[in-house]
Amino acid sequence: MTRDTGEATSVLRALTERLANLALYRDLPMASLEALAAVAEVRSVQPGERIVEEGTKATSYFLLMDGRLKMTRRMPDGGDSTLALLGPADPISTLSELGGGESDATVQALEPSFCLEIPVSALLKAFAAQPWLIADLLPVLTRYTIDCKTCGDEMSFYRVELRIAKLFLKLANTFGRPRGTGVLLPIHLSRFELAEMTATTLETAARILNRWEREEILLPRDEGFELIDRETLVFIAGGG
Repeated sequence: MTRDTGEATSVLRALTERLANLALYRDLPMASLEALAAVAEVRSVQPGERIVEEGTKATSYFLLMDGRLKMTRRMPDGGDSTLALLGPADPISTLSELGGGESDATVQALEPSFCLEIPVSALLKAFAAQPWLIADLLPVLTRYTIDCKTCGDEMSFYRVELRIAKLFLKLANTFGRPRGTGVLLPIHLSRFELAEMTATTLETAARILNRWEREEILLPRDEGFELIDRETLVFIAGGG
């Protein structure tokens, strides 16, 4: 084994182990994770750098391994609407990449981040050479697409406070850090962005946050937010 071959093997092993430690991929066979890691390229992203550009042809699929990203979409008035905040293990691209379509959103880094870039051509070749990979990997790689297809129904069905509670619980699960008996969410999310992400008005989002602050459920902090009463937020998110 040459030195270059040995280094490549070590990198492949390290990426495979990293994937196996992410909850989304934990139950996949190691052979499938190795095949995914084998066609992936490591990419570092700096704050403000765009990984995916809305309206451009999608040639790669991305997987965030570490850091935070924001997904936005252009509005008719020329502004940007925040769709989601993405954390480790979140797929950054959607099923349109596999069909060679255009990206329907822009994704940019909020902090120094590390992701895997998987060229669609390489992924399709892997599927062709090893068809059994499709059943293992495709449901995981298209999870974001599946989630998005249910977003509209969820937005129209659930009341606003429930939607905001669900969002903060997801953020806590993805980005949260223990702080005393609470959970710190080191995320600077404006009330306007919160309203956009939950399909409500700025006034309604502000009213709910103000009430949660008075009831010491969720408090604003210099670093972002602190979830004080998770049990109550879970109750609200469950429709209580």
